[in-house]
Amino acid sequence: MNVFVVSKDGELITPELTGTILEGVTRESVLVLARELGLTVIERRISVDEVLEGIQDKTFTELFACGTAASVTPIGLFRTPDRGDVAICTEPGEVTMKIRNKLLGIQYGTEEDTHHWMVKVTD
Repeated sequence: MNVFVVSKDGELITPELTGTILEGVTRESVLVLARELGLTVIERRISVDEVLEGIQDKTFTELFACGTAASVTPIGLFRTPDRGDVAICTEPGEVTMKIRNKLLGIQYGTEEDTHHWMVKVTD
């Protein structure tokens, strides 16, 4: 599973591939779709402290996770032992849902697959 942060400046930030981050198909699909939506994709190290501070000062407006089983799943709350609960939102964010809906639409055939990600294996 991978984590993504959406900034108020239209950036999509995700940890870079360093050997500990899963280099997955869903992750790569999210990066492609984010660029198509006009987001600036940034792959870099990002600490939990930076994420929590960005939530609190409103630099980060949305967080979501992605993976094969999870697809694109909004993150609404961080629970930490030292800071308690840090909420980012009560409803899924607009960017998160655009990416989720586009990806699921391609997977289910309700959106055009311009990337040729889907392959028919039976008739």
